[in-house]
Amino acid sequence: MLVLQSSTFDGWTTIPEGDGDLAIHNTGADGTATSIKHVSRTTINSGPGQSIETGCFVRDQFYEIEAKIMLLDASGNATSCDKSAGWNDPLFCPLFSIWGNHGETGWDNFWFDVPNNDTSTWVAGSFNVYHAVFQVTDELMTATEASFVFRGLPVGVQVIVDSVYLTPYNHEPGYMPDGWGLYEFDFFASSSTFEVNPYSQSTW
Repeated sequence: MLVLQSSTFDGWTTIPEGDGDLAIHNTGADGTATSIKHVSRTTINSGPGQSIETGCFVRDQFYEIEAKIMLLDASGNATSCDKSAGWNDPLFCPLFSIWGNHGETGWDNFWFDVPNNDTSTWVAGSFNVYHAVFQVTDELMTATEASFVFRGLPVGVQVIVDSVYLTPYNHEPGYMPDGWGLYEFDFFASSSTFEVNPYSQSTW
């Protein structure tokens, strides 16, 4: 579906647009020379991302997100996160989210969150694996506009991404990703401020 190269800004933007800046980082993952860095973030919801054409999705199809991510603090020093930390925790790790809208008024926004299923300890100063599988829902298919973002980091943390792939997942019948159904993030965003109400609930 999408193969997202991060050696140029082609297709990449700050989400929300205008929050902070994108820069080329002089180290990449998997032997590449460069990657994309989002600096001067002002909200926990901001991060590097791209627009998504939801018409490219297939209803009920499983998709796979893969990425390599590194974090720096506001001063540019290597920093880490804790994959067990909860939302709004200063140690919260990047969360791949799809933001969508169903109406022209801007009040019908939603988040579709896809938590990382790689449970290895985050290593500061290295590119860490982000991998997850999700199934396309009616909510995604009917969105009039959508974009994805790596979000959730404390204000000022710099997010570096490389080797990002969003592709159909060729799974076996009956496949269920690790941890599927155990929980789901449920955040409500303000359409005017792009801020999240720190509310979450179990779906089971």
